Amino acid sequence: MNAQAGSVNLAVSIPDKKIEEVENSYKHNVQLDIKLMNDGLSKSELEVPITITMPIPVGVGVERFVIMHYHQDGSKEVINPRINNDGTLTFTVTKFSTFVFANEKDEVGQQPGVTPEVKPEVTPEPKPESAPGANSNTPCHRCGTGKQDRRKSTPVTEDGR
Repeated sequence: MNAQAGSVNLAVSIPDKKIEEVENSYKHNVQLDIKLMNDGLSKSELEVPITITMPIPVGVGVERFVIMHYHQDGSKEVINPRINNDGTLTFTVTKFSTFVFANEKDEVGQQPGVTPEVKPEVTPEPKPESAPGANSNTPCHRCGTGKQDRRKSTPVTEDGR
């Protein structure tokens, strides 16, 4: 770490101004300013990454959990943290500023943790083909003469019987 000897800690506070796009885009969210403090001075950028393990903030759950890191230059980074079995989360950063811990909204009409039912497509049944001989170019399948009485499926012979 690029901190010199002395007192080093993380200062966590609620940001002075909330990020509005988050309020409308996520189901639940907690916004926090996280700063690395070295003898009372804030350090926003690090020369080496630091891994943070902390409790999951109250007000957000573990389903569809994501962290958005809003940098001081206005850019945003999405972080997918590791959720630990002890109720904590772990993530790695190289900068400190505003972090948003949030649950993404479920898809429209979908309840959390429920897989939507897949409805099979209904395929219309094919129309029955014309009876043999209904088309004058179709030969009779029984006698091969090409003539068939269209009112019934009995072939008509050459002499009309």
